[in-house]
Amino acid sequence: MASPALAFKRAEEAALRSSAALRAAMALAEVRIYTEVPTNAPLPYVVLGQHEIDDQSDGCGEAHEIVSTVQWWTKIVAGVPGSDVARLMGAAIVEALGEALEIEGHAVVLAEMETPETYGTDPDQSSRGRVAYRYETTALD
Repeated sequence: MASPALAFKRAEEAALRSSAALRAAMALAEVRIYTEVPTNAPLPYVVLGQHEIDDQSDGCGEAHEIVSTVQWWTKIVAGVPGSDVARLMGAAIVEALGEALEIEGHAVVLAEMETPETYGTDPDQSSRGRVAYRYETTALD
């Protein structure tokens, strides 16, 4: 049975990179996404966290549960306070990773999101947020 791990990673990243709302919130030409944040990476950026993939297959077909955590970090962008930018980025991420996520070779049969969290200004003047998603998939024939 084929794990959706690589296809999911590609779909998640593609959805975020193609989000005009996320690019606008970040005031960047391209969305800055990391899985491992380099030292001194410039803000704002999105971090694709750990993906937990659980095989739920049985004799009737292939199925998986995917849990993914996404975090984002920012400071003041184009004069907009970091906490407001964090909220705008969060809204764009929620929109981009909704039910329409297309995972090659797999159908998303359930997409659930926990309540996104944003955290105001930290001592270093950065703001951040996080959200976790749970997807249930079945294999396409």
